[in-house]
Amino acid sequence: MKDALLYRGEEILLDIPSSLSFEEFFPIDQTYLFPLSHRSGICFSSLIKSGERVTRGQKIAHDPSSHIPSLHSPVTGVIEKIEDMRYSEYGTTPCICIKGESSEDSLRSIDIDTRSSNTFVTQLRDAGIDIFEQSRGWQWMQIEEDDTYQIRHIVINGIGSGLSGIVEKAIILNEPEKLRDGIELLKKVWSPERIYLVINRDHTDLKESLTEKGIDRELDLVELKSYYPLGHPLLLYKEIFKEEIPMPNGNPLKMGVGIIGVEDLIHAVDAINENMPLLNRHILVTGGGIQGPKLLKVPVGIPIRSVIDACGGIRGREGRVVLGNPFNGMAQVSMDMPVQRDTKWIFVQREDEVSKDSYRACINCGDCVDICPMNLLPNMLGRYCEFSQFEDAARMYDLFTCIECGLCAYVCPSRRPLVHFIRYGKWELLLKRKGDHEQQS
Repeated sequence: MKDALLYRGEEILLDIPSSLSFEEFFPIDQTYLFPLSHRSGICFSSLIKSGERVTRGQKIAHDPSSHIPSLHSPVTGVIEKIEDMRYSEYGTTPCICIKGESSEDSLRSIDIDTRSSNTFVTQLRDAGIDIFEQSRGWQWMQIEEDDTYQIRHIVINGIGSGLSGIVEKAIILNEPEKLRDGIELLKKVWSPERIYLVINRDHTDLKESLTEKGIDRELDLVELKSYYPLGHPLLLYKEIFKEEIPMPNGNPLKMGVGIIGVEDLIHAVDAINENMPLLNRHILVTGGGIQGPKLLKVPVGIPIRSVIDACGGIRGREGRVVLGNPFNGMAQVSMDMPVQRDTKWIFVQREDEVSKDSYRACINCGDCVDICPMNLLPNMLGRYCEFSQFEDAARMYDLFTCIECGLCAYVCPSRRPLVHFIRYGKWELLLKRKGDHEQQS
């Protein structure tokens, strides 16, 4: 099967599984890896020591400020070591390595209070679930105290990033009762004026399923012509409510709208009904370098190598392995890198599909400016961040307004890694501001 859409109508076809059922892949005899850094610049604090035994569902690391979700062990096993490892996203960071021994049901009991929205959000984070992660713009919007915002509308994102949305579609088709429970949960906790479920207009079978089960009568079903990166909260908000969010520091929560991913909602239901913290991810494994594309349900922390082997291995000579979608994902330095808490895609390229050309100087063609969905100047952002002029990039060219969709790099004839420059700028600037704040306090 082929599916996918690119911005402004150009089609990019990707292999997707013919079956929309998730295959569970849960090998026990693995070393599971958990980096102790987060893309927001916040670092986890480890709760365990090397040599200690942990049980499935046990919390192994947390953020003392409670801004980002905690990490939990998906298996019962032993902490082999806690040592520095190199990651594409975070550089070198401490990493917890757990040698799995059993998947026995030894989950620690968790109690989520649904009577207060403030308490509910905080307790879900403690269970590893950030239900409003998409509302804050995913990776780079600075973490703020959002628990006290008055939520008037809730949007359930059923199209993902807007690129196919096949994972979200499969979750809805396979877990309709959990979706229904999730809708009731949202009504109970926030009592919103309206709840919207956004789906791809081309997924007519999904609409038929929702209608057949009566779910369309419990909320407002919004069918959109999906394109990448429509699923980003800033663009999704504009499409539904016909107004823009003030930038650079705006987000839907400040406008009274909570945007929730389908999988995040399902995990919240599991936390309530089954006392289960976030231990697994639903992912799509695809690309020209994979033998058989699959939809998989895998434990967080499992090495990429094991997941690829479960899909039949590499087709041809190994080229590049990307965590994330083909446009803004991060190429990994090793096949031993793990599936992480926010992983949705593993994209594999053959060696002959990987461009080995070095990037060149900007030729001022304007292609990146023309395609930018946020109406920014990616060419200037790339230049300033490349030469470490981070403050100027933020002040003059709205660095933090960039949603890192990757379209600018995709169309660049000079093959400039614009998203990588911009991420580098944001990361360094966040670390600098964090250091300045700590010195002042």
